Amino acid sequence: MIRASVANQKGGVGKTALSCHQGLSLAEQGFKVLFIDNDPQGNSSYTLQKNSMTTLAPFKTIQLYESTPLPDFQPETPITLVAADRSLSKVARFETEAPFIFREHLDKLGDKFDYCVMDNPPTLGLGLIASLVSSDFVYSPIEIEDYSISGLEQLQQTIAGVKSRHNPNLKYLGMIPNRMNTRDNRQKEKLKKLLQHFSDKIIKAPVVQRSSISEALGKGLPIWEMQKERSAAKQATEEIRAALDFIESQMGVKKQTEEA
Repeated sequence: MIRASVANQKGGVGKTALSCHQGLSLAEQGFKVLFIDNDPQGNSSYTLQKNSMTTLAPFKTIQLYESTPLPDFQPETPITLVAADRSLSKVARFETEAPFIFREHLDKLGDKFDYCVMDNPPTLGLGLIASLVSSDFVYSPIEIEDYSISGLEQLQQTIAGVKSRHNPNLKYLGMIPNRMNTRDNRQKEKLKKLLQHFSDKIIKAPVVQRSSISEALGKGLPIWEMQKERSAAKQATEEIRAALDFIESQMGVKKQTEEA
C-alpha cells in the first residue's frame, strides 16, 4: 500500500479538496483506496461519506493511535473511509509513541489496499507526525498569501526531521498553489517570486479559487462530475486534474490499463 499525506500547518488552504479528489481519482482508476481523515474537523469524512464509492471502516481514526487491535474487515467498495470527529482532538494529549502505533496499524492494513490518502490537521502536532512517519509521499497546498507561505519553512523543517529520524523513504513532492485569485496582481507577483525561489518545490499547476469546487465537495462529488452543470467546473477540472496528474506521476501511479 502506497501512502500519501497532504500537509500544511495553515487551515483553509485546500487540503481537504485535494486529498478528497486524489482519493476519488485513484478509486475511479480501479484501485482500492484507504482514506484516513486525520483532522478532528472531519471535513473529508463529511464529503466522502456522500459518495457511492465509499464505505466506512469499522473503526475511527482515533483508534489508529491506540494499541488495541483493530477489527478485521475486507474492503467493500473502492474507498474505505476511516472517519474522524471531534474526539480525535484528544490525540494531542497522547504519549509520544502514538504516531508509531499509528504506523504499525497501517502496516497491518497494507495488504488490503493499493493506496492510502491522509488528510491532516492544520497543526504541527502528533497527528501530523503520525501521518508523516507513516507516508511514502507528502505534498502541500498553499494559498498565495504571506500568512500561508510563512509557515512553510517550519513545515519543511518538520518533514526533514521526520525523514532523517523516523522515515528515510519519505519524499516531499512540493507545494501546489491553490485558491488562486487570477485577478489579484499581488498574488500573481508572489507566485512569480515563489517560482523563482522554490522552483524545485512548486508544482506548476495552480488551482484557481472557484465556488464550483466547494459545491462539488458539498455534494460528495469530484469536480469533474459537475462539468455539465457549470462551465466554471470545466476549468476547475482541468486545473485539479493537472495537479493530480503531477502528484500521481511522482508517486508512480500506473493506470490499470497500463498494467494489463
